Amino acid sequence: MNNMTRGTRFYYTGDMANADGEGSISRVIDSPKWGLSYDLTFDDGRLFRSVSPLAFEPGSGRRFWPLDEWQANRAKRIAEMQARMSQKYVAHYKNQGKKERTSPFPNRKRVTEITKDHG
Repeated sequence: MNNMTRGTRFYYTGDMANADGEGSISRVIDSPKWGLSYDLTFDDGRLFRSVSPLAFEPGSGRRFWPLDEWQANRAKRIAEMQARMSQKYVAHYKNQGKKERTSPFPNRKRVTEITKDHG
């Protein structure tokens, strides 16, 4: 992702030591010795210096996303999850007929059962 310019918005997914957040590229550094990197300023005031463009490349464990790409990917994943859940509920209740309805998640305890166990 070498086409990112100053002001480009990003989303950081976070890790164990750093919270997730949004921000923008505050400086593009093109060093003849070290190559291209970015200084990133978060909306909450944090600053990450000399972040490689490779941090924005798609792949498993990706931490930095262009904000519009993150929002599109997130919306897609939510829609996929909702479709899967809908299919599970429809299949479950279709098989129920007029019987008493039970949860499509039989292994989960209800909150009242949990509080009885620990209360």
